[in-house]
Amino acid sequence: MIGQSTAYRSAFVRWDERASVRSKPRRVLESQSGLYFPPELIPFLDHPLVLALDAQARYRLLVHRLYQYLQFTVEL
Repeated sequence: MIGQSTAYRSAFVRWDERASVRSKPRRVLESQSGLYFPPELIPFLDHPLVLALDAQARYRLLVHRLYQYLQFTVEL
């Protein structure tokens, strides 16, 4: 009510102890391929010019595509 003082109680007092991101063991991605998403989802990898590149160049293209996806996600 107006004029009455009530003590504020935060729902996050024990967050560091209770939150799963803090209290559970860290999850580690165990990808056999070392990729963060399947190359099948990136159609330009099947282009003849890209297929002619060495493996390191194709991997760099995958990393750049990942950056684009992450930037899109941030803006979304």
